[in-house]
Amino acid sequence: GEAAAGPTTADTPTGLPPFLASAPPVPTSLPPLRALTSKPVPPSVRYSMLDQMVSYAHVARLYCGCPTDDPPMAAAALLLLSSTLGARVATAPASAREALLQIAEVESSPPALQLGLCPSLGAKSLVDASLILADSGRVALAFSAIDELLGAALGRQDTGGRGGNRATAEGGRPSAASS
Repeated sequence: GEAAAGPTTADTPTGLPPFLASAPPVPTSLPPLRALTSKPVPPSVRYSMLDQMVSYAHVARLYCGCPTDDPPMAAAALLLLSSTLGARVATAPASAREALLQIAEVESSPPALQLGLCPSLGAKSLVDASLILADSGRVALAFSAIDELLGAALGRQDTGGRGGNRATAEGGRPSAASS
């Protein structure tokens, strides 16, 4: 028979997408980025993170919270949306406006539409990204999920212990051992 549909954002008490709401807690002692380097953190890092989080949230929505169900297509969508992950630009966005405009321009392009991306998902993804970016633990989980997705798309079966589910060769679904 058919599997029942998974939980939706409305079903989670935090209002987070299910893939983040069900994640194990992340230590609250993660150091701020400025503590990891003696050099000042350039503002463009913040805008690169915005680009990556909005792009990932869009792809997570497109795949109902499970982009690793189809890693090659989900990774293609992520790399198309994110100018920094997809290396479409020589430099990071100079502002939040620039980062969001780059995503918006791509969302309605023919390649994006072929991958199922659309501006209405993009608008909702802004809300998701703001929830992720409001908490360093959620940011860490989202970066881990991006790593897992791109690794699964490349056929990497083990994410190297960086958290999340381990994708298997059978369509990127989590294995029983990783549950």
